[in-house]
Amino acid sequence: MRHLTGVILIAMAVLWGPVSVQAQTVFGGAGWTTGWDDETNLGKGVVLDGGIGQPLGRHLAVEGELSWARQVRDSGYLAAVATPLVGTARLAYLFQGPESRARVFASAGLGLLHSTGHFETRTILPGPGGFPIDGPSVRRDWSMTQPAFELGAGVSIKSSDRVSFRPEVRWTSTTSSSRPSGSTLEPPLWDIRAGVTVEWRVRPRT
Repeated sequence: MRHLTGVILIAMAVLWGPVSVQAQTVFGGAGWTTGWDDETNLGKGVVLDGGIGQPLGRHLAVEGELSWARQVRDSGYLAAVATPLVGTARLAYLFQGPESRARVFASAGLGLLHSTGHFETRTILPGPGGFPIDGPSVRRDWSMTQPAFELGAGVSIKSSDRVSFRPEVRWTSTTSSSRPSGSTLEPPLWDIRAGVTVEWRVRPRT
């Protein structure tokens, strides 16, 4: 765990250091996401993301991204609301060159996932005449932060010298299966998302 955290911090420092001085791409997007722990679905909802990227030659790029989501589940007996916040440093390989209009890519990254939320368990009690009625609800809150890794794929479609649209799918998983003391979640945590990101290049490609 200690070694992985060090790798993440080094990767973020390498990424954000040069990029903050000479950023090549600013991006933001939205999509749909679903989250899980080791036992159950935590909900589905909208995810928003944004970050900066830096090309490394013709086929590689590094990115720093922050994503936020609101996931809601209501299954009658069990309701859940989750709010995952994920910071990621990733390396992407683009299979086509910069001159191509459509560039397929695959990526992998390291990051930190911070999840807050609660479960609400509803009870059923016998009512008048033996008919069931709603009983009291039990709420259990959680807050958890763990190292995570990410895998992703998609295609970057250029619409102009500065703007591209990027349909993509990403999967994030925490790296630890140990349950923190007092937590109601069962790690590892998984988040799957699909969406479209808009890329804006700070200067046109040359």
